[in-house]
Amino acid sequence: MHPTGVTRTAAAAGRNLFQVAQRLPLYGLQQAFGRKMWRRNGHGDDTYWKLTRVVARKQGSRLKAYGVLTWHGQTDPKEREIRGSHKREWRWIPSPLPRPDEGKGE
Repeated sequence: MHPTGVTRTAAAAGRNLFQVAQRLPLYGLQQAFGRKMWRRNGHGDDTYWKLTRVVARKQGSRLKAYGVLTWHGQTDPKEREIRGSHKREWRWIPSPLPRPDEGKGE
């Protein structure tokens, strides 16, 4: 279990991006999300969207998600609309936890 209290399996149960994100603090902002299809096609956890904002197009309408894409470790700094966000194949990619000895100057 990740420190946020969310298990990876809870975030990977055939949900769209918004359903996965709503289980995380701050609606998943600044968190990494990947499509299950990417993993099946051989892409690892170095391919993901970092969610930057969620916007309702109109009152009661479907949501739009925006983020920054990292593809095979190469980050495109431009924020873009996340296409396919309503497809039921999204998973949360937790950030690696810092090791206890990291950040200590010796």
